[in-house]
This record gives sequence, C-alpha cells and structure tokens, in this order.
Amino acid sequence: MAPDQDGAFYGPKIDIGVFDALKRNFQCATLQLDFQLPLRFKLTYSAEDEAKLERPVMIHRAILGSVERMFAILFEHYNGKWPLWLSPRQVIVCSVSFGSAEYGKQVLARLHEADFHVDIDISDRTIQKKVLPSSNRSPGQDGTAQPSPAHLVEAQEEAHPPCLLAVAAVRPSAY
Repeated sequence: MAPDQDGAFYGPKIDIGVFDALKRNFQCATLQLDFQLPLRFKLTYSAEDEAKLERPVMIHRAILGSVERMFAILFEHYNGKWPLWLSPRQVIVCSVSFGSAEYGKQVLARLHEADFHVDIDISDRTIQKKVLPSSNRSPGQDGTAQPSPAHLVEAQEEAHPPCLLAVAAVRPSAY
C-alpha cells in the first residue's frame, strides 16, 4: 500500500526500491491498481455467462521507473565503466605500429560484421598509453586511453600468423 505522503489515491500500490552504490534507496518499479479510470470511462466487459457486465480494473506499471533514474543507477553501480553488453564502445583495436594498421582494420571490419561496436587506434602512441588510462587525467584527454571494456592489441609484426592480445578493462568490484 502507498505511504501517506505519496500521491497514489486510486488503489493499492506496490513500489519496488533499489539501492545505489552509496546504499541510497531509490524507487525503481511501481505497480498500482486503478479502480477509478474504468468507472470514469464507463468501461465494462461481459462475464463468462455474457449475461452480466463487469467493471475491469486497470493496472498501471512502470517497470524501470524513469529511464534517467535507471541509467543513473547503472552508471553509479558500474562506476562509469560499462560492461561489454552495455558499453557504447565495446572494443578498441590497438595497432602496434603504422605498418600493422592494415591488419587492425581487417580485425575492425570482422568485429563490425559480428555487430560489435568497435573503434581502432592506429596512432603512434605507445601501447601503454592506448590501453591504460592515466591516473591524473580523465580518459581520452591528452592522449590517454579511451574507456572501453576491452582492447585488442594486434601483434602482426611479432607473430606469424598475426595474432591478437585481449586486454580486458580492470574494474573494481561493485559489490
């Protein structure tokens, strides 16, 4: 049932709350029965025997609450480091040198064909700067690593046939 301070006045209500990373409680989903709107709109349906008209009950639901609140909770939960399934940039292909950029572009094309959201970094920066974010700057500024759940470092020059080294993002536990 709705607490006294809520604006729910037309029927019983169930609120589902979640906790964010700071242990604050947020209302996420809501289910509420509405006996008033069917009455107001003069809604009826015929019962099983079709001799008697019945008044329906409406169910209002907001499964995720507002989209903004849902994303805010996810952003805090993952500390801004999205998991692979949610990240707008799932993989970054990093080339070791300009000479091996062509192989990196082939990897990029194959990952795009597999419906991954992929970028490529063929700059002359070191692999460390491409993969590891700097601790004193925001990611992406001043040549530091871009945020991504995974980086693929191609090593065509070192290995025959060409190979990839997967570098997963290190994410502190959110639990």
